Formats: sequence, C-alpha cells, structure tokens
Amino acid sequence: TEEWIELFNQGNEDVNLSNWILDDQEQGSERYTIPLNTFILKQNYLVLKRKQTGIILNNDQDRTRLFDPNNQLKSEVFYQEAKQGQSYSRMENGKWEWTELLTPSGKNELRIKNYELVKENQENIKTQEQKDELRKENTKTQEETQNQNKNESKIKNYELVKENQENIKTQEQKDDKIKNQEKASLMTTSFTLTSLKEVRKMEKGAKVKIRGVVSCVPGILGSQIFYLSGSGIQVYLYDKDFPELNLGDEIEIQGSLSSYQNEARINLSSKEDIKILQKNQPINLEEITINEINENTEGFLIKVKGEVIETLGNTFYLADETNKKIKVYIKESTKIEKSRMQKGDQMEVTGIVSQLGEEYRILPRFQEDIRILNPNVQIPISNKISNLNAKTSSLYDEQNQNIKQTQNSNVKIQNQNKNIEIEKQEEKKQEEKKSETKKTATTAGIGASATLAAIYRRQIFLFLAKIFFKG
Repeated sequence: TEEWIELFNQGNEDVNLSNWILDDQEQGSERYTIPLNTFILKQNYLVLKRKQTGIILNNDQDRTRLFDPNNQLKSEVFYQEAKQGQSYSRMENGKWEWTELLTPSGKNELRIKNYELVKENQENIKTQEQKDELRKENTKTQEETQNQNKNESKIKNYELVKENQENIKTQEQKDDKIKNQEKASLMTTSFTLTSLKEVRKMEKGAKVKIRGVVSCVPGILGSQIFYLSGSGIQVYLYDKDFPELNLGDEIEIQGSLSSYQNEARINLSSKEDIKILQKNQPINLEEITINEINENTEGFLIKVKGEVIETLGNTFYLADETNKKIKVYIKESTKIEKSRMQKGDQMEVTGIVSQLGEEYRILPRFQEDIRILNPNVQIPISNKISNLNAKTSSLYDEQNQNIKQTQNSNVKIQNQNKNIEIEKQEEKKQEEKKSETKKTATTAGIGASATLAAIYRRQIFLFLAKIFFKG
C-alpha cells in the first residue's frame, strides 16, 4: 500500500487549505504546498498520498508538520522505529498509537498484535460457560472434566490477556524511552564554547555553547523560539518547556547549530540546556538603514526609519533614502494592533531581523515597536467649527455695523424735523411730505437690516448641518 498522510478537520466549519504546507523533518523531503481551492469539510478527513506530495517518510525516525499560508506551525508529530504495514494514528484520548487497522478517510481505531486473539478467547470463554450450563445434567465425572477444561481454558486465556497488556505497557515504555533518548542525545556530547559572532561561521550540526542577552522571550514570535541580541540568533526548543525568561536576562545555552528557511538557529534538547547567569542586562539595539538588512544582521534587534510604500493586512513595506524596501510582518502571536497608516507616512520600526526563504523581514515584538512619526495631518473638526464661528462673528459684526448706520441716519432725520418745526407754519404741506419721506426711509432701513440678518442666519444653519452629518 502506498504511503499517505491524513488530515482531520475537527471543527464545525469547512476549511480552505489553499497554500497550506505539508513537510517532514528539516532538511528532509521538499515541502508540499496544497493546491488552490482544496477544502476539507467539517468533521471530515483529507488523505494526501506520497505520489501526490512527494514526501518520503523515513522508517527509523521522522516528523510530519503542517503549516498555514503564513508559515505558522499548526500541527506536528514525531515518530521512531516505524512498523511496516501499520499506521501511526492519533486516538480520541490524544495519544498516538501504532495500529494494524488502516482506516484512510475514516475514524482511527486501535488494533495491535494479539488484539483479535484476545477478543476471540473472550468469546470462547463466554461460549464455554454457556455450554457448561447446558451440561449440568451430565454425570459428575463429565462435569468435573468439563470444569477442569474450563479452568485450563480460563488460565490460558488470562495469560494471553496479560501478555497483551504487557505488550501495550512495553510500547508506552518504548515511547518514553525515545523521548528520554532524544533529550539525552546532546547531554553526552561535548560542546564548543564560542561567541555569537563566530557561531554563524560554523557548520550545521556543530555542538556549541554560547552566551547572550534575551531580546525576545518565548511565546512572542513563536511558542518554540526566542532570540538573543547582539549578533543575534534564534533559539529553538521542540517541546516548548522553557524556564522563565525575561528581556535582559544574560544566559548560557548549549545545543546544535541548524537552520530553518535559511535562518540560523540553535536547537536545544531540553530546558536544562539553558542557564540564567544575570538579570537586567542591556539589550543591544542597532539603528541601521534598510540597505543594511541582510545576512550580516539576521537575528539582530534593529531600529529603522522609512516611508510606507505599501500596506496590506498584517504586513506593510518601508523604503528609505537608500532606495531599498523591507517587509514588516506583524505576527498574530504578538497581539499587536496594526496602526492606521497610509502611503507616505514616515515610520519608525523596532524588531528582529528574520529570514524566510530568500526574503528578509522585520518582526516587531510589542505595540510600541511601531511608531508613526508624521502621519498625514487632517484639520480637526473643532478647528473647522472655530473657523466657522469666526466667520459667523464677522458676519454678525457686519450686520451690527449696518444697523448702527441705519440708527445714525434716523437720528439725523429727527434733528432735521426739529429744525423744520421752527420754520413757519406756512410751509406745513412741505413739512408733512418731508415727515412721510422720513418714516418711509426709517422703515426701509430697518426692514433691510432684518432681512439681511435672517439670510445670514439661514446660511449659517445649513452650513453647520452639513458639517455635523459629514462627521
């Protein structure tokens, strides 16, 4: 039967597996990218055969890993001493077991050696007991013979059951032994004490011991990794069982030099490979240009400034005066809320230089690692209202000036009337005409001012309403 790897969707919604990645252990088979529009239905299975994926599973030991499109590890299993013709299956209790019962696209079931035999013997015991009950009327000799046979059968079957239980226990002990051997493999090896700067020049697989200051603790950029500052490097522990580490801790570690996606890392065997030397030590932060982000600064904690040239989702790109651009990627595990930014904004970003394949990127650690220096400034609504109030005040001042002019005109007319009254009574007709002209002029002046004020008020009201609903 051809080798295969099976995925299970235990959720209550269908999952789109487009661009998810299937891989075995590092430096093993070539990674397999799941094609576009590949879905796995809720509570269902997806079987990927070796002919399709090209992934070859080793018999001595190997890993199988599943990554999402952002290259985040979502599931992983490690095995040793593969049993030919059997599958390594995750049971309902969460434990992985070797089973002879192959169930591709179906529920995992445990069947190990002697399982069927034990079941058959249990049925034999039940059948034998039923037969014994039917033969109670036979002679005493026959009953004794039958009882003796039954006891012998029970003893034999009991021994088989016990043997099977011992096999299961032995398998669990083997699993524990494998884990202990994996942890002890590095403990029996001599390690070369070296510096962070020199460790990058050594060959992969070299056993090294180095010292450094923690620049990013476990759980921020990944549950299995943390970083050391200076000529920084990624530190990896498979079982995630780290001691309590804090920023600024100076530590000594020992492990084997390796790489992942072209990024150098040191693989640890257990948390005993980490020794805390001092607390609250300064963390080396390098302020560099984008052009200086390369293999020589990989793993460094750096600070760069640049202009936003592109932004999408959890990613944005910066460029500076060197005409180089760099990707800034916000990992979900950091819980950083991406700032509202747009093209042209000047940014200051602090983070770890990481490599993924042939691409370099900056990984911010905390919210304060991302700062907008001079965002595009928009006039606050309060300023608009202040400007409008100033304009309104000017309009009302103009209105009051018009009213004062009208009042001065009225006073002047009244003075003229007093002079006219002193004149001779014979000019009465002409005086009455002048009086009518005075009243008409007064009314016209006041009416014009009142109408003008009403127009101003109506224009101002409509303008305020537009600003209010626009906001």
